[in-house]
Amino acid sequence: MATESKSTNRSSSWRRPLRGRSALLLTLFLVGSLALLGWYRNASMPDVGEPFDVRSFVSVSIPDDRNAFTYYRGATELFVGEPATATRGGPQGVGSRDNFEETMEKGWPLANDDYRRWLSANRPALDLWRRGTECSQALEIPPAELGLLNLPDCGPPRRLARLSLLEAARVSAEGPPAEAWTWYRAALRFSRHVGMHAATLGRLVGIGAHATCVDPVLRWSSRRELTASNLRQALADVLAIDGMTPPLSDNLKAEYLFCCANVEESTAGWSGVALRLTGYRERMHRSLNLIYANWLSQADRPRFQRTAAAGREWMLFEIGPAARPNPKVLSPAEIENRCGLPEHSTEAALVSLLMPNIVSFFEAVDRERARQAALVLGLALELYHREHGQFPAALDELVKERYLKSIPADPFGHGEPFHYRREADGRQGAVLWSVWSDGIDQHGKIEADREREAATGDKIFRIATPR
Repeated sequence: MATESKSTNRSSSWRRPLRGRSALLLTLFLVGSLALLGWYRNASMPDVGEPFDVRSFVSVSIPDDRNAFTYYRGATELFVGEPATATRGGPQGVGSRDNFEETMEKGWPLANDDYRRWLSANRPALDLWRRGTECSQALEIPPAELGLLNLPDCGPPRRLARLSLLEAARVSAEGPPAEAWTWYRAALRFSRHVGMHAATLGRLVGIGAHATCVDPVLRWSSRRELTASNLRQALADVLAIDGMTPPLSDNLKAEYLFCCANVEESTAGWSGVALRLTGYRERMHRSLNLIYANWLSQADRPRFQRTAAAGREWMLFEIGPAARPNPKVLSPAEIENRCGLPEHSTEAALVSLLMPNIVSFFEAVDRERARQAALVLGLALELYHREHGQFPAALDELVKERYLKSIPADPFGHGEPFHYRREADGRQGAVLWSVWSDGIDQHGKIEADREREAATGDKIFRIATPR
């Protein structure tokens, strides 16, 4: 019996290392199979490389004392939150958000006690915020550091921008209206800062801030107390501020880096080993390279000069017939085939999760350009009226009289100048309009629903006779 026991133990001890080696071999086989599968799937997708010079793009550096966000962060620490009644809504005129809109439209006397107290409590924050708006550069998060774990937070600075409009309304009502321009100018500069070196979210925040400024500034410009000199300065400032607007391609480049960082974060560490072995990370990067190269090829062109957008699910641009051959830029069909969209592959679905709503983003940028054109033209028209006693018969006169170098095009048109009509009754002022999202000219008579940016109709801007 003792001999049999010893024999059994020897047999068992011999099998243990064999089982260990078998498990190791099986693991290596599985790992090798996954790696081979990943290599095979990646081989069918072209590697066009990064869609732009990433190293140059991320090399931006701004000293703290010249960075607007140094002051915006300081102002955030001093910021006193909006009144509870304004946050949760309520009846108009009793601390609701409606009161803010009413104050912007009809003037400071309509501001309720909640907003007056809120403005007063935030004067230290507002003063520091305004110092930030005087900076020429702004950088909240360096592009190389963008990612899910490092997202921008423009909430408090944007609310301070709203407060600056309340302060402008107060100054305009209680003092010389010309002094209110300091605050309107600050709000417009802030709207450019948040989009600098930022991904699509930052640009959208800036677009929203800009949209909030346009109507109040146009109403302010019709104040009879303003002189031609006041309006000339405002017009020069608005043109200079427009020059601060980053190209749309910069925002897409930052968004690309944000998406790439998300891919890296999802495949990092032990939890991402399987994804790395199957080639997921490489396929995601190659897909993003193809998609963003396509978008960047058209991003900085006016809407009416971009090639047609196509694609089964993703908005991608066709290659123009006159375009120079570029191995990085493929057609929508080629990109979608390479990314596995026709087969409804898992990779295609994951790519879709990474992509921003590019259609809405391009639309928002185009709407901003229309509002900016109306702002420039509106100020020039008010200046013309101060010096000629009436609005011009046609916008060309603004160029002939050297108020503007050129008339801005309607971004939603086909390259034609922004639309304008001087009303027959001089007391009714003039009308500017864009054909807006549907591209149909309603001659400034059918206005698009303000609550729905994509509604049918024209976007109308009424230019009041000085009063």
